Amino acid sequence: MTAATVLARQELLAIARGVTIDSLTTVQAAMVQSSVTEARVSGVIRGAQVVDVRDLGGGAVEVTVAIPATGEFAELVVPTVPPRTTPPAAVTPTATTPPAPTPAPPRPAPAGGTPSVAYTGLVVDARGLGVKPAMVPKVVTEGGQEVYGFSVVDRNWVIQQGMAGYAKDLRAAQAHDRVSDRPLTIKAVRATGANSTDIVIATADAELMLSSGTNLGFLEKARVMLVVD
Repeated sequence: MTAATVLARQELLAIARGVTIDSLTTVQAAMVQSSVTEARVSGVIRGAQVVDVRDLGGGAVEVTVAIPATGEFAELVVPTVPPRTTPPAAVTPTATTPPAPTPAPPRPAPAGGTPSVAYTGLVVDARGLGVKPAMVPKVVTEGGQEVYGFSVVDRNWVIQQGMAGYAKDLRAAQAHDRVSDRPLTIKAVRATGANSTDIVIATADAELMLSSGTNLGFLEKARVMLVVD
């Protein structure tokens, strides 16, 4: 079984190299950029636990090994600073200054003073859009404003809990413990980013998502599920 375990860990290392970190980076790229990261990731994989052994007969065995994507592995590959986004285009100054826009009137209070719904998590339905799973996905508006990502969640929380959970079934995602019993469900507009890991949502949905301090609270705790194909 020792030889089979070694082979299983080698295959796991190959799988780990292909993991997408964010919209621009993979674990393979991070390992190429840093020999320290390469050595430490390889060390984590060498310590992968055996979770299943099957006797195939004739002296052959099948060994399955695994490591969690959170914890030590995530500590090594999740960026220590938020991934860079494309800076906005520079504004060309003009000789004249346009008049200041007239302030919009304040929004009226909801009828009857009814408070906004206190959601317990977020489910983004991104099926059919080609969204790829990543360790550090982002949710942005159609205008490119980040509404969920490192701007909201502390890196230490991402290390321990992950930025988001993934599911292929909408109902399963809505019933997941990660988002508790009253999640807000939003339909994504499209995928974005070089690796198609980030998700674009409508601006109106983003406003609803950020409409109360309670909602910001569940976002800060990464109570987010993403539904992909």
